[in-house]
Formats: sequence, structure tokens, C-alpha cells
Amino acid sequence: MPYPIPKNLKINVEKKAFLPRHEMAVPEVYTEFYGISFILEGDRKLITPNMISILRAGDVGFTTMHMHHRATYLTYSPYSRYLIKFTPVLVGHLLEKLKLRSLDELLPYPVYHFPSDSQQKIQQIFADMLEEFTHYDEYSETILEGRLYELLLTVKREHVTDNLSDMMIHNVSEEVLEALSFIDANISRHININETAAHAGFSPSHFSRIFKENMGVTYSAYLLSARLQRAMVLLTKTTQTLEEIAAACGFPDASYLCHVFKRHYHQSPSAFRKTAAVHRHGTVLENS
Repeated sequence: MPYPIPKNLKINVEKKAFLPRHEMAVPEVYTEFYGISFILEGDRKLITPNMISILRAGDVGFTTMHMHHRATYLTYSPYSRYLIKFTPVLVGHLLEKLKLRSLDELLPYPVYHFPSDSQQKIQQIFADMLEEFTHYDEYSETILEGRLYELLLTVKREHVTDNLSDMMIHNVSEEVLEALSFIDANISRHININETAAHAGFSPSHFSRIFKENMGVTYSAYLLSARLQRAMVLLTKTTQTLEEIAAACGFPDASYLCHVFKRHYHQSPSAFRKTAAVHRHGTVLENS
């Protein structure tokens, strides 16, 4: 269960660091507030009923109300982030000004990616809001409301699309969400559908059917996609060799990793690593 906003407040701002391999024990759902976070260090795989996304340092995550979500680690590095929780009342004037019914219309996705100059701007807004919240007085709510509006509109205006990292899905059940977390936790080894089905509490045939209904793809197709997503993160965030990355992602060897990576993304893992390095230094990829 997520920690609530302190009593008599409409907003909470925090900065927190976690040990490597930190993950949510169970899916969470916000029922009384929204959440927006900025990743300072590390990476996360966020699973919601409608999307599976990878968050890296410099990304913003948006958590709407009444949606189950679960985050797991991708690499064994420390993880730190800012997190702001705020009630719908605090954004009422903004929604009225923009003629929107809910914040979901402004920010419809759970993850947003940015070029490096925008990352610095957004990180500064989070830092300023934390400073104000830490010294909370009778003026702070109004100041924080204005800064929150600036943050939300900056995210909307300056984000870039990253189709390689995001997978759209539709209305996934809690049982399938649990199966997806199991796959992530065991991605480096051979995990067949029988083992995953047993973990989710279903027979293999029944699990195969509901997985396809929920995810729109077969179990084997999703498993391959999850392995490739993990490989992309390791190519971007580490200096591991292709052989080490293949082993960490459950591929039999580096040759097979290269084969399937090029088939899906039309470039070799080495070429992707070079292009990603350029992207990290502020140049937006052509397919971003």
C-alpha cells in the first residue's frame, strides 16, 4: 500500500535512494492522489495494465489514480528518484484553464523521455519543490502549486517519443501482471510457459490463452521482447561484453543475441550502443 500524503496537506515531495535490486513486493494503486517522479540514478521497468515501459536516469514517470502498477529493477545498480504526490484539488485550476476533465488528458502515458537540456530543467524544478516543501510555511502550498503546473506543462511540451522502450498493452489482469514480474525476475535463465503458468496459478493451456488475450502476443513473443528490452538497457547503461549481456538476458550466446536484435531493430547491438551513447550526450535519435 502506498504511503499517503501527510494529513492536512495536498502535496508531498521527497527524494529517496534505494539499494540495488529494489522492487515493489506487490502492485500498488493510488486512490486519492497522483504521482510524478524523476529518475536520478538506476533504471526501472514499469508495468501497468496499458503499457510496459523502461525508465532510465532523466526520465519522468506519471502515476494516475486507480491504476495498478508495479516497478522492478533491470540492472543491479543503485536506484534513486524524486517523487511528488498531489491531490486532484491541487491541479483543479490548471485543468479548468486548459479545459480538461482530468490530468490523464494532459499526461496520458506513464513514462516520458527527454533530451539532456530538458532533463536538467526538469530536475531543477523537482529540486526547487523539495527545497520549498522541506521549509513548509503558510505560503508553500501556493508556491508548490505554481511549480507543479510548470513541471506538468514542461513534461507535456518537451518530452520525446521512445518507441524502442515502450510496449502498449490493454487492460492486463493482476494475475498477468504478476506473471510479467516473474518473467523479469528470472529473465537470465530458461523459463518456459509451464513454470510461469504455475507461478500465476493457472494450467499452461489456460495461462497461454489469457496471456494472449491480455497482452496481444504469445508468451514466447513477449519473453523474447522482454529479453531484448533488458539487452537494450545493458547496452546503454553498462560496458558489459555482448557475451555477458547475452547471458544476463537469457540468450544462448552473443551470436543469437545479435541475430534477433538485428531482426527486430534493424541494427546490430554494437551499432545501437554507439547511437545510444550519442543520445545520452544530448542528440535526440531520429527514431525517438
